[in-house]
Amino acid sequence: MCSPLFQIVSTLKRWIFGNLDYPETIIYDVSFQRFSDWMGIEDWESIEEALLSGLTSLKAAGADFAIIATNTMHILS
Repeated sequence: MCSPLFQIVSTLKRWIFGNLDYPETIIYDVSFQRFSDWMGIEDWESIEEALLSGLTSLKAAGADFAIIATNTMHILS
């Protein structure tokens, strides 16, 4: 079973491109609870480490770029 997020992204890609010839997509999803807990105690270092770990995983998987879909993580930029 794939995640609802992946189903939505796949549906949108087919709709936007009009066929099945669209770019490969890698999704790295996290449990936001960890981040929420860290924000609650202002543990920005743990948040940064987790984000960098995720980005490293995406790069190792072949990603050329990443999109962070959140309105919170900009604090670290």
